[in-house]
Amino acid sequence: MAKKCPICIIEIGTAEEVKRCTSCNILVHTECHKWLQPGPKSSGRNWKCPQCAPKAPDSPAGDGTHPFAAEYAKAAQMRAMEESFAERVRREVENAVKEISANLNEQLKEQFKELTDKIAEQNNIIREQKKAMAKQSDRIAELENEVDELSLRLNDLDQDKIINNVEIQGIPELPNENLNFIVSEVAKTLKIMDSLHGGACFRGRKMKDKPRVVILRLADQEKKVRWIKAKKSEEFKNLVMPTSYSEVANSGGPSQGTAPKQQKLELRIFEQITFRTRQLMYETRQEATKQQFQYVWTKNGKIFVRKDKHTKAVIRINKHSDITTKIVLRGENQENEAKNHEENGDEVGSQNN
Repeated sequence: MAKKCPICIIEIGTAEEVKRCTSCNILVHTECHKWLQPGPKSSGRNWKCPQCAPKAPDSPAGDGTHPFAAEYAKAAQMRAMEESFAERVRREVENAVKEISANLNEQLKEQFKELTDKIAEQNNIIREQKKAMAKQSDRIAELENEVDELSLRLNDLDQDKIINNVEIQGIPELPNENLNFIVSEVAKTLKIMDSLHGGACFRGRKMKDKPRVVILRLADQEKKVRWIKAKKSEEFKNLVMPTSYSEVANSGGPSQGTAPKQQKLELRIFEQITFRTRQLMYETRQEATKQQFQYVWTKNGKIFVRKDKHTKAVIRINKHSDITTKIVLRGENQENEAKNHEENGDEVGSQNN
Protein backbone atom coordinates (compact mmCIF):
# COMPACT_ATOMS: atom_id res chain seq x y z
CA MET A 1 0.00 0.00 0.00
CA ALA A 2 1.42 3.41 -0.99
CA LYS A 3 2.44 5.73 1.80
CA LYS A 4 1.36 9.37 2.06
CA CYS A 5 3.46 12.38 3.08
CA PRO A 6 2.11 13.62 6.46
CA ILE A 7 2.55 17.25 5.32
CA CYS A 8 0.99 17.37 1.82
CA ILE A 9 -1.10 14.21 2.30
CA ILE A 10 -0.04 13.05 -1.21
CA GLU A 11 1.10 9.54 -2.01
CA ILE A 12 4.85 9.22 -2.31
CA GLY A 13 6.13 7.80 -5.59
CA THR A 14 8.98 5.32 -5.72
CA ALA A 15 11.21 7.72 -7.68
CA GLU A 16 10.61 10.79 -5.50
CA GLU A 17 13.19 12.23 -3.10
CA VAL A 18 12.16 11.74 0.55
CA LYS A 19 13.34 12.13 4.12
CA ARG A 20 13.04 9.07 6.41
CA CYS A 21 12.63 9.30 10.18
CA THR A 22 15.34 7.20 11.88
CA SER A 23 12.95 6.32 14.70
CA CYS A 24 9.54 5.54 13.15
CA ASN A 25 10.60 5.28 9.48
CA ILE A 26 7.93 7.76 8.38
CA LEU A 27 8.59 9.26 4.95
CA VAL A 28 8.31 12.97 4.09
CA HIS A 29 8.80 14.59 0.69
CA THR A 30 12.12 16.38 0.61
CA GLU A 31 10.23 19.34 -0.90
CA CYS A 32 7.78 19.28 2.00
CA HIS A 33 10.56 18.93 4.58
CA LYS A 34 11.74 22.48 3.86
CA TRP A 35 8.55 23.90 5.37
CA LEU A 36 9.40 22.57 8.83
CA GLN A 37 10.98 24.84 11.40
CA PRO A 38 14.72 24.41 12.10
CA GLY A 39 14.12 22.37 15.22
CA PRO A 40 12.70 19.24 13.62
CA LYS A 41 14.79 19.50 10.40
CA SER A 42 17.82 17.86 12.15
CA SER A 43 20.14 17.92 9.20
CA GLY A 44 22.14 14.83 8.35
CA ARG A 45 21.22 11.18 8.22
CA ASN A 46 19.79 11.02 11.76
CA TRP A 47 16.66 12.97 11.00
CA LYS A 48 13.72 12.47 13.28
CA CYS A 49 10.24 13.57 12.55
CA PRO A 50 8.52 16.00 14.93
CA GLN A 51 6.68 13.06 16.49
CA CYS A 52 9.88 11.26 17.44
CA ALA A 53 12.08 14.28 18.15
CA PRO A 54 12.83 15.13 21.87
CA LYS A 55 10.18 17.29 23.47
CA ALA A 56 11.04 20.92 24.03
CA PRO A 57 11.68 21.93 27.66
CA ASP A 58 8.82 24.42 27.74
CA SER A 59 6.31 21.97 26.38
CA PRO A 60 3.44 21.37 28.78
CA ALA A 61 3.47 17.80 30.03
CA GLY A 62 0.60 15.45 30.07
CA ASP A 63 -1.71 17.50 27.79
CA GLY A 64 -1.29 14.99 24.95
CA THR A 65 -0.31 17.76 22.47
CA HIS A 66 2.84 17.18 20.49
CA PRO A 67 5.18 20.17 20.70
CA PHE A 68 5.54 20.31 16.90
CA ALA A 69 1.89 19.87 15.97
CA ALA A 70 1.69 23.55 15.06
CA GLU A 71 4.63 23.08 12.74
CA TYR A 72 2.73 20.40 10.89
CA ALA A 73 -0.22 22.76 10.51
CA LYS A 74 1.94 25.63 9.28
CA ALA A 75 3.75 23.41 6.81
CA ALA A 76 0.44 22.06 5.52
CA GLN A 77 -0.95 25.60 5.26
CA MET A 78 2.11 26.84 3.37
CA ARG A 79 1.90 23.87 1.07
CA ALA A 80 -1.78 24.55 0.48
CA MET A 81 -1.03 28.22 -0.21
CA GLU A 82 1.67 27.25 -2.71
CA GLU A 83 -0.68 24.83 -4.43
CA SER A 84 -3.49 27.39 -4.39
CA PHE A 85 -1.23 30.02 -5.93
CA ALA A 86 0.02 27.60 -8.58
CA GLU A 87 -3.54 26.52 -9.34
CA ARG A 88 -4.66 30.15 -9.62
CA VAL A 89 -1.78 30.97 -11.94
CA ARG A 90 -2.51 27.88 -14.01
CA ARG A 91 -6.19 28.78 -14.28
CA GLU A 92 -5.41 32.36 -15.17
CA VAL A 93 -2.92 31.23 -17.80
CA GLU A 94 -5.44 28.73 -19.17
CA ASN A 95 -8.17 31.37 -19.24
CA ALA A 96 -5.83 33.83 -20.91
CA VAL A 97 -4.83 31.24 -23.49
CA LYS A 98 -8.48 30.35 -24.06
CA GLU A 99 -9.41 34.00 -24.49
CA ILE A 100 -6.51 34.65 -26.85
CA SER A 101 -7.36 31.46 -28.78
CA ALA A 102 -11.01 32.46 -28.97
CA ASN A 103 -10.12 35.95 -30.20
CA LEU A 104 -7.61 34.54 -32.65
CA ASN A 105 -10.10 31.95 -33.87
CA GLU A 106 -12.72 34.66 -34.32
CA GLN A 107 -10.30 36.82 -36.25
CA LEU A 108 -9.21 33.88 -38.36
CA LYS A 109 -12.85 32.96 -39.02
CA GLU A 110 -13.62 36.52 -40.10
CA GLN A 111 -10.55 36.66 -42.31
CA PHE A 112 -11.29 33.22 -43.74
CA LYS A 113 -14.89 34.24 -44.43
CA GLU A 114 -13.71 37.42 -46.15
CA LEU A 115 -11.26 35.38 -48.19
CA THR A 116 -13.85 32.76 -49.15
CA ASP A 117 -16.32 35.51 -50.06
CA LYS A 118 -13.71 37.15 -52.28
CA ILE A 119 -12.87 33.79 -53.88
CA ALA A 120 -16.57 33.12 -54.48
CA GLU A 121 -16.94 36.59 -55.98
CA GLN A 122 -13.92 36.04 -58.22
CA ASN A 123 -15.28 32.63 -59.26
CA ASN A 124 -18.57 34.26 -60.20
CA ILE A 125 -16.71 36.88 -62.22
CA ILE A 126 -14.64 34.16 -63.92
CA ARG A 127 -17.80 32.17 -64.73
CA GLU A 128 -19.43 35.26 -66.20
CA GLN A 129 -16.30 36.02 -68.20
CA LYS A 130 -16.18 32.44 -69.47
CA LYS A 131 -19.82 32.72 -70.55
CA ALA A 132 -19.05 36.02 -72.27
CA MET A 133 -15.99 34.48 -73.94
CA ALA A 134 -18.06 31.51 -75.08
CA LYS A 135 -20.61 33.88 -76.58
CA GLN A 136 -17.83 35.85 -78.24
CA SER A 137 -16.32 32.63 -79.58
CA ASP A 138 -19.68 31.60 -80.98
CA ARG A 139 -20.11 35.04 -82.47
CA ILE A 140 -16.63 34.94 -83.96
CA ALA A 141 -17.38 31.53 -85.46
CA GLU A 142 -20.62 32.94 -86.93
CA LEU A 143 -18.75 35.93 -88.33
CA GLU A 144 -16.06 33.68 -89.78
CA ASN A 145 -18.76 31.62 -91.47
CA GLU A 146 -20.36 34.81 -92.77
CA VAL A 147 -16.99 36.02 -94.03
CA ASP A 148 -16.42 32.66 -95.73
CA GLU A 149 -19.85 32.86 -97.33
CA LEU A 150 -19.27 36.42 -98.47
CA SER A 151 -15.83 35.49 -99.75
CA LEU A 152 -17.33 32.60 -101.71
CA ARG A 153 -20.05 34.82 -103.14
CA LEU A 154 -17.55 37.52 -104.04
CA ASN A 155 -15.31 34.92 -105.66
CA ASP A 156 -18.29 33.58 -107.61
CA LEU A 157 -19.06 37.10 -108.82
CA ASP A 158 -15.44 37.59 -109.88
CA GLN A 159 -15.48 34.20 -111.59
CA ASP A 160 -18.67 35.10 -113.47
CA LYS A 161 -16.84 38.06 -114.99
CA ILE A 162 -14.19 35.80 -116.49
CA ILE A 163 -16.34 32.71 -117.05
CA ASN A 164 -15.64 32.71 -120.81
CA ASN A 165 -11.93 33.48 -120.55
CA VAL A 166 -9.05 31.16 -121.39
CA GLU A 167 -5.45 31.39 -120.16
CA ILE A 168 -2.59 30.42 -122.48
CA GLN A 169 0.77 29.89 -120.79
CA GLY A 170 4.11 29.61 -122.58
CA ILE A 171 3.84 32.10 -125.44
CA PRO A 172 7.20 33.96 -125.51
CA GLU A 173 6.90 37.67 -124.82
CA LEU A 174 8.80 39.94 -127.24
CA PRO A 175 8.95 43.72 -127.76
CA ASN A 176 6.34 45.16 -130.15
CA GLU A 177 4.64 41.79 -130.50
CA ASN A 178 1.42 41.43 -132.48
CA LEU A 179 -0.51 39.36 -129.96
CA ASN A 180 -3.66 39.15 -132.10
CA PHE A 181 -1.65 37.66 -134.95
CA ILE A 182 0.07 35.14 -132.69
CA VAL A 183 -3.20 33.96 -131.15
CA SER A 184 -4.82 33.78 -134.61
CA GLU A 185 -1.99 31.60 -135.90
CA VAL A 186 -2.36 29.28 -132.90
CA ALA A 187 -6.14 29.10 -133.41
CA LYS A 188 -5.63 28.41 -137.15
CA THR A 189 -3.29 25.52 -136.34
CA LEU A 190 -5.80 24.12 -133.84
CA LYS A 191 -8.62 24.55 -136.41
CA ILE A 192 -10.70 26.77 -134.10
CA MET A 193 -10.16 30.08 -135.89
CA ASP A 194 -13.85 30.96 -135.81
CA SER A 195 -13.79 30.83 -131.97
CA LEU A 196 -12.01 34.20 -131.95
CA HIS A 197 -15.00 36.06 -133.45
CA GLY A 198 -16.23 38.63 -130.96
CA GLY A 199 -13.29 38.00 -128.64
CA ALA A 200 -10.15 39.81 -127.52
CA CYS A 201 -6.72 38.92 -126.21
CA PHE A 202 -4.17 40.60 -123.92
CA ARG A 203 -1.31 39.82 -121.59
CA GLY A 204 -2.25 38.95 -118.02
CA ARG A 205 -0.45 38.05 -114.84
CA LYS A 206 3.29 37.47 -114.56
CA MET A 207 4.51 33.96 -113.83
CA LYS A 208 7.78 33.16 -112.09
CA ASP A 209 10.64 32.88 -114.61
CA LYS A 210 8.07 32.72 -117.43
CA PRO A 211 6.39 35.20 -119.75
CA ARG A 212 3.09 36.74 -118.80
CA VAL A 213 0.07 34.60 -119.63
CA VAL A 214 -2.14 35.44 -122.57
CA ILE A 215 -5.82 35.94 -121.72
CA LEU A 216 -8.44 35.15 -124.38
CA ARG A 217 -11.76 36.82 -123.66
CA LEU A 218 -14.13 34.71 -125.75
CA ALA A 219 -17.72 35.45 -126.70
CA ASP A 220 -19.40 32.47 -125.03
CA GLN A 221 -18.98 29.18 -123.21
CA GLU A 222 -19.09 27.07 -126.37
CA LYS A 223 -16.02 28.84 -127.75
CA LYS A 224 -14.19 28.48 -124.46
CA VAL A 225 -14.94 24.72 -124.38
CA ARG A 226 -13.50 24.37 -127.88
CA TRP A 227 -10.18 25.86 -126.71
CA ILE A 228 -10.10 23.61 -123.63
CA LYS A 229 -10.75 20.52 -125.77
CA ALA A 230 -8.19 21.57 -128.39
CA LYS A 231 -5.30 21.09 -125.98
CA LYS A 232 -5.89 17.32 -126.21
CA SER A 233 -5.44 17.30 -130.00
CA GLU A 234 -2.34 16.19 -131.90
CA GLU A 235 -2.09 19.66 -133.48
CA PHE A 236 -1.67 21.18 -130.03
CA LYS A 237 1.00 18.67 -129.03
CA ASN A 238 3.06 19.53 -132.16
CA LEU A 239 2.36 23.26 -132.17
CA VAL A 240 5.20 25.46 -133.50
CA MET A 241 5.71 29.20 -133.48
CA PRO A 242 4.12 31.07 -136.40
CA THR A 243 6.56 32.02 -139.21
CA SER A 244 6.46 35.77 -138.70
CA TYR A 245 6.77 35.27 -134.97
CA SER A 246 9.80 33.01 -135.52
CA GLU A 247 11.51 35.67 -137.60
CA VAL A 248 11.38 38.08 -134.67
CA ALA A 249 12.49 35.40 -132.26
CA ASN A 250 15.50 34.48 -134.42
CA SER A 251 17.38 37.75 -133.69
CA GLY A 252 17.19 39.51 -137.02
CA GLY A 253 15.44 36.91 -139.10
CA PRO A 254 16.64 34.19 -141.48
CA SER A 255 19.47 34.35 -144.00
CA GLN A 256 18.52 35.30 -147.56
CA GLY A 257 16.88 32.44 -149.41
CA THR A 258 16.32 30.29 -146.34
CA ALA A 259 13.18 29.77 -144.32
CA PRO A 260 13.20 30.81 -140.66
CA LYS A 261 13.57 28.10 -138.08
CA GLN A 262 10.29 27.38 -136.41
CA GLN A 263 10.40 26.81 -132.66
CA LYS A 264 8.08 24.30 -130.99
CA LEU A 265 5.80 25.94 -128.49
CA GLU A 266 5.32 24.34 -125.06
CA LEU A 267 1.91 25.84 -124.41
CA ARG A 268 -0.58 25.14 -121.67
CA ILE A 269 -4.25 26.10 -121.90
CA PHE A 270 -6.57 26.51 -118.93
CA GLU A 271 -9.78 28.29 -118.20
CA GLN A 272 -9.09 31.52 -116.34
CA ILE A 273 -9.81 31.37 -112.61
CA THR A 274 -9.70 33.94 -109.82
CA PHE A 275 -6.71 34.51 -107.56
CA ARG A 276 -8.53 32.88 -104.61
CA THR A 277 -9.46 29.81 -106.68
CA ARG A 278 -5.90 29.57 -107.98
CA GLN A 279 -4.52 29.51 -104.42
CA LEU A 280 -7.08 26.90 -103.38
CA MET A 281 -6.24 24.89 -106.49
CA TYR A 282 -2.55 24.89 -105.59
CA GLU A 283 -3.20 23.66 -102.03
CA THR A 284 -5.65 21.05 -103.34
CA ARG A 285 -3.04 19.69 -105.77
CA GLN A 286 -0.45 19.51 -103.00
CA GLU A 287 -2.67 17.48 -100.67
CA ALA A 288 -4.17 15.39 -103.47
CA THR A 289 -0.66 14.30 -104.45
CA LYS A 290 0.06 13.26 -100.85
CA GLN A 291 -3.18 11.27 -100.68
CA GLN A 292 -2.55 9.72 -104.13
CA PHE A 293 -5.52 11.35 -105.84
CA GLN A 294 -4.73 11.26 -109.56
CA TYR A 295 -7.10 13.90 -110.96
CA VAL A 296 -7.52 17.55 -110.00
CA TRP A 297 -9.21 20.00 -112.40
CA THR A 298 -11.42 23.06 -112.66
CA LYS A 299 -14.65 23.59 -114.54
CA ASN A 300 -16.31 26.99 -114.70
CA GLY A 301 -14.14 28.17 -111.83
CA LYS A 302 -14.99 25.21 -109.58
CA ILE A 303 -12.39 22.71 -108.30
CA PHE A 304 -12.93 18.95 -108.53
CA VAL A 305 -10.85 15.91 -107.58
CA ARG A 306 -11.12 12.20 -108.29
CA LYS A 307 -9.15 9.33 -106.80
CA ASP A 308 -8.32 7.43 -110.00
CA LYS A 309 -9.79 6.27 -113.28
CA HIS A 310 -11.70 3.48 -111.55
CA THR A 311 -13.39 5.87 -109.13
CA LYS A 312 -16.63 7.44 -110.28
CA ALA A 313 -17.06 9.62 -107.22
CA VAL A 314 -16.09 13.24 -107.89
CA ILE A 315 -15.32 15.56 -104.98
CA ARG A 316 -16.04 19.30 -105.12
CA ILE A 317 -13.65 21.60 -103.22
CA ASN A 318 -15.24 24.91 -102.21
CA LYS A 319 -12.99 26.10 -99.40
CA HIS A 320 -9.78 25.29 -97.59
CA SER A 321 -11.46 23.12 -94.92
CA ASP A 322 -12.77 20.83 -97.69
CA ILE A 323 -9.19 19.76 -98.37
CA THR A 324 -9.05 18.17 -94.93
CA THR A 325 -12.59 16.83 -94.71
CA LYS A 326 -12.96 15.63 -98.30
CA ILE A 327 -9.43 14.62 -99.32
CA VAL A 328 -7.33 13.82 -96.25
CA LEU A 329 -9.99 12.11 -94.13
CA ARG A 330 -11.66 10.49 -97.10
CA GLY A 331 -8.33 9.17 -98.35
CA GLU A 332 -7.54 7.74 -94.91
CA ASN A 333 -10.98 6.12 -94.67
CA GLN A 334 -10.64 4.58 -98.12
CA GLU A 335 -7.19 3.27 -97.25
CA ASN A 336 -8.53 1.72 -94.04
CA GLU A 337 -11.45 0.18 -95.92
CA ALA A 338 -9.05 -1.31 -98.46
CA LYS A 339 -6.91 -2.79 -95.68
CA ASN A 340 -9.99 -4.28 -94.00
CA HIS A 341 -11.12 -5.82 -97.29
CA GLU A 342 -7.66 -7.24 -97.86
CA GLU A 343 -7.44 -8.68 -94.34
CA ASN A 344 -10.91 -10.23 -94.69
CA GLY A 345 -10.08 -11.71 -98.13
CA ASP A 346 -12.66 -9.51 -99.88
CA GLU A 347 -12.23 -8.19 -103.40
CA VAL A 348 -11.79 -4.42 -103.40
CA GLY A 349 -14.44 -2.73 -105.53
CA SER A 350 -13.63 -0.22 -108.26
CA GLN A 351 -16.06 2.44 -107.05
CA ASN A 352 -15.58 4.52 -103.92
CA ASN A 353 -18.75 6.03 -102.53
